[in-house]
Amino acid sequence: MDNPVPLHIYGGFGAPCGYKTHTLSFARALARIHPVRLRLLGERLEPSSLPDDLQGLLEQDQDTLPDIALYIGGMHDFPRLPGRFRIGYAVFETTRLPERLLRAFDGLDQIWVPTTWCRAQLIHNRIDPARIRIVPEGVDTDSYSPAPERRAGDATPFRFLCVGKWETRKCQEELIRTFVRTFGPDENVELIIHGHNPFVPGFSLEDAITRARGRARHRIIASPPLSEAELVDLYRRCDALVLPTRGEAWGLPITEAMACALPVIATAHGGPLDFLHDDHAYPLPVSRLRRVRDRSNFRPGRHFGRWAEPDWKALASIMRHVVEHPLQARAVGARARRYAEQHLTWHHAAEKAARVLKDLSSTAP
Repeated sequence: MDNPVPLHIYGGFGAPCGYKTHTLSFARALARIHPVRLRLLGERLEPSSLPDDLQGLLEQDQDTLPDIALYIGGMHDFPRLPGRFRIGYAVFETTRLPERLLRAFDGLDQIWVPTTWCRAQLIHNRIDPARIRIVPEGVDTDSYSPAPERRAGDATPFRFLCVGKWETRKCQEELIRTFVRTFGPDENVELIIHGHNPFVPGFSLEDAITRARGRARHRIIASPPLSEAELVDLYRRCDALVLPTRGEAWGLPITEAMACALPVIATAHGGPLDFLHDDHAYPLPVSRLRRVRDRSNFRPGRHFGRWAEPDWKALASIMRHVVEHPLQARAVGARARRYAEQHLTWHHAAEKAARVLKDLSSTAP
């Protein structure tokens, strides 16, 4: 486009969740190849809410209706999105969406989703395929990068890491029980859980781990909330990521771990199937699909369809395998790093978005 129409991005710039990472990282990458403006739904966005390098993208004229607007956030907020051409970025982990959420799509001109699986589920939920575009998420492979090689004879334990807020969908309780069954308490293996849940008042990760572990004496460690730099350091100090999730639209910790050259054990279901391949990961088989049941995050009485039940025996076998074959696991992690650099960066996501926006040039006002 000779004079590309700016994309006005509305998002949760201060939210303590993946939406913030997505919005800021995507805006930063897209701004290098397409004009971008940043706004906040329903109120004025203050410069202090943005990193220094993004403050120049702040839209000062809050009263002007944008030609093209994108919202990255909860689907229930889609009806509030202003704009002549309105795009909602939809992220979900279940096979069915309740009618109240499907109605939120009604006013959108286009729907962006991160993966092939998400697109297929929207079509299954009776959304017109012509309105759906796949625009992936990404990972910052400069910030998330490998650690130096361990020294020969290093006696530190083999460290499994699980990243994701503690909830039914992430299966931390089942992971802990599998870990306890798989390894003896005196083996040089430990499991670190980075799983603080800021949305549950009074939540204690240490108490949650204690309840799941029972009387077992295994080394299962609670990671405190961390800054991004501290999280990168945690990835680098570990030997494998294990995420036996029941459902992911994308799987941000998976791509972060891949960028850090960690071998990844993650459930072969949902969005991650776009990049979770045998060559550079350990896809965890699914034993069955089961009805979604989680009173904390999915309102009772509404049918959200199904999600995956990981194969726990297979998980135990894979975890044992990577501990007993660490050099092979490191080679898998090295291939994961190369794959992330070649396919999964925010620049790749921005390039895909720019192509979609170019296609809109003849239809946008």
